[in-house]
Amino acid sequence: MSGRNRYEALNVILRVLADDCACEPGDFAREGVTITPHELRSERRRYPAPERPLLAVTTGEGAVISTHPDRLEAVRAAAGQETRDSLFAATSISRLAALVEPDGQQLHGPHLWFACSRDRFRAARSSPDVEISVVDREGLPELYAHPGFANALIYRLDHPRPDMLATVARREGRIVGIAGASADCDRLWQIGVDVLPEERRHGIGRALVSRLTDAVLASGHVPCYSTAVSNIASRSLAIRLGYWPAWTELYALERRKD
Repeated sequence: MSGRNRYEALNVILRVLADDCACEPGDFAREGVTITPHELRSERRRYPAPERPLLAVTTGEGAVISTHPDRLEAVRAAAGQETRDSLFAATSISRLAALVEPDGQQLHGPHLWFACSRDRFRAARSSPDVEISVVDREGLPELYAHPGFANALIYRLDHPRPDMLATVARREGRIVGIAGASADCDRLWQIGVDVLPEERRHGIGRALVSRLTDAVLASGHVPCYSTAVSNIASRSLAIRLGYWPAWTELYALERRKD
């Protein structure tokens, strides 16, 4: 059967997060908070790193903070004595936010990420009047002619995290929703979904993500999924398909200039 089981998927996730945080997979199981100097590893997720990075991650046991070497002592003073739970509480987050603020940065998160595996996946079907199709990489440029699905598509094949697969929902020939899988790295593909506002609450998003999850698993990659903490409907969608909470992260980015 194509795809990985939960144990194999978790091992993939741990290796990727270890590359993100410039640490060892076992560091996520250590009690308390491990603090490491940041470095760009080739197998990390291909998100742009700020000039002075700070990334905090937990997979449910210990936690790891990866930061610019110049910040190590300051981060140890701000968070070195925290536990996994207290690190992601408002008081600790506010201290880290104050630490990065002089560099023109702000914190984002915490974001909860979900993952799925073949043995946990629970498929969902669409209603009979909605047709769902799978679009491979060669067919993606045709979808780029349809704006308004930015949560599903990056709209660039040459992006560092390129679109790899998509599923499309059509009602009477009209596109009403798209889910897309982008290659965050060579091992993890992130799924995003967009459904037209007037077509929501009819199970289209769940059916799109279901079909795409099946295709990503069949390709041998681990599907992952994240959404805003406040988006309960989106998180429920993932859980109903068999996704489980895999990790939580908090990170610094340059403040946007309006």
